[in-house]
Amino acid sequence: MPTTTTTAPTTSTSFTTYTTTTTTTTTTTTTTTLLLLLLLLLLLLLLLLLLLLLLLLLLLLLLLLLLHYYYYYYYYYY
Repeated sequence: MPTTTTTAPTTSTSFTTYTTTTTTTTTTTTTTTLLLLLLLLLLLLLLLLLLLLLLLLLLLLLLLLLLHYYYYYYYYYY
């Protein structure tokens, strides 16, 4: 964000001079910070994938349990 500073006019015998100074500030992000953020994002993605796999495994277990009860009642009561 540039900052502009203007000084008061200096009066000479034949002309008026204005002095203007402009300074800019820049922020730099290092590559190590970006790599750490990328690593954190990858870790969160891996955790999400692991939770999804666990949920899929639980659903498969529930399905097998329901099939087991279905065949149990089918073969023993009919």
